[in-house]
Amino acid sequence: MLLVLGGGVPVRGITELSGESGVGKTQICLQLSLTVQYPIDMGGLDSGAVYICTEDRFPSTRLHQILKEQSSNPQSRQPIPNLNFADRIYIDHVADVDSLKECIAVRLPRLLSNLKIGLVVLDSVAAVFRCDYEGLAQSNRRAHQIRMIAIKLHSLARTYNLAILAVNQVTANMDDGRSIPALGLTWANVVTTKLEVTAHRQPCLDSSWRELNLISAPDLPPASAIFCITSAGVSDVPQE
Repeated sequence: MLLVLGGGVPVRGITELSGESGVGKTQICLQLSLTVQYPIDMGGLDSGAVYICTEDRFPSTRLHQILKEQSSNPQSRQPIPNLNFADRIYIDHVADVDSLKECIAVRLPRLLSNLKIGLVVLDSVAAVFRCDYEGLAQSNRRAHQIRMIAIKLHSLARTYNLAILAVNQVTANMDDGRSIPALGLTWANVVTTKLEVTAHRQPCLDSSWRELNLISAPDLPPASAIFCITSAGVSDVPQE
């Protein structure tokens, strides 16, 4: 799956991960929060992860299930014995735009200056903008807030050589009913790399199979890969 991205989520810039509810976006975020902790020669960054939750509580039960399954399943990637993965994921919960702005302007920079962090997950960016912004003045205010948040995230990514992964919800396109990422052009214009997760539509395939689509990236062509979600996390589907 990571081959679609040339080996992994790029550092610098913002990577958007969009998709319908329940399609597996959070599963990918959890997997990457573990992968980033691996040594560089094993495909990681030898760094911790920051996980900012804006919707639900952090899925700690699911994280521990993944770690347990990966430790006991010989076909899964084996956790490094002397590395406590759960202790290197730093969690913050925010409920609104002001709390998110304070998090990325104050708490996150403080953490980054004291700890080795390679990945920041924002799950999800759309949730804090759920309230209605009626009228031109409110729409402009929302657009301004989105840009300010994006500018700060880009700045942190450059300063600390981070991968920023922002989960986005989807909404129906008014013209044709297709699902498109939420927050409109304002957010779309500040994202560096765009990923989309969909459920695989072929009925003959396992229902746990998903498709990761690389919609756009600065230096990669559009591509896609099939993966599956198991009790041990996210894994590639074997090619026939």
